[in-house]
Amino acid sequence: MYIRLLRNGYEVNVSQDRFIPEIDFVAKKNNEYVYIQVCENLNENNQANEIGNLLKIKDGRKLFISKDYFNKFENDVQMINIIEWLLIEK
Repeated sequence: MYIRLLRNGYEVNVSQDRFIPEIDFVAKKNNEYVYIQVCENLNENNQANEIGNLLKIKDGRKLFISKDYFNKFENDVQMINIIEWLLIEK
């Protein structure tokens, strides 16, 4: 995922500062931010942590990517399957 973002022209960082909750990737391109959280599978035990961190962010595009098959928006977070994301993300 990291390499794919770089190849598509994004500056990519791993978020670990105190102002942004833990997010797997923070990507920037043309002064627009994309916040990406990656998880193998979403379930009731990890949903609050995985999606909750994205909900704390007030700007930019928010993506949750996993092996689960869904393509929907939930609370301003785009939830998408990893294969679908790889096919459409440019």
